[in-house]
Amino acid sequence: MRSSVPAAPASSEIRSESLAPNLVVTAFRGYITNAMAERQLFHFRSLLSPCVNPVWIMDMTQMTGFDPLAVGVGGEWWAFFKSRHTAGGEILLITTSRAALLAAASLSLSIGVGVRAFATLDECFEAIGVVLPIARSNVG
Repeated sequence: MRSSVPAAPASSEIRSESLAPNLVVTAFRGYITNAMAERQLFHFRSLLSPCVNPVWIMDMTQMTGFDPLAVGVGGEWWAFFKSRHTAGGEILLITTSRAALLAAASLSLSIGVGVRAFATLDECFEAIGVVLPIARSNVG
């Protein structure tokens, strides 16, 4: 039986980096699959484990699409992020994709985490008062 879900191209990836204490940026590139999200969950947890009330930026500007099953694993990412907060937290999204925003709204309601969306990473950094000139060239 043939799958209707396209295979992830070689250039697809999920990469999480800690850019400063309590600031983690996860960049999504290409088509994101359920398996990719599962494989990267442990690394994401290792970055957030020492944090209290971290800032998490999800940069989806280079994401071309996602497997609907990946949203379920995304819920595990979001729940872990929420567990590191004393008051639920807020995830910062960098995307103009309506599908990504719809999935984020669904996760926000089901997990109980706030969401704020921006069109660019620079716009997000400016809104939260972060200046990382060297890091900006390495993210996304």
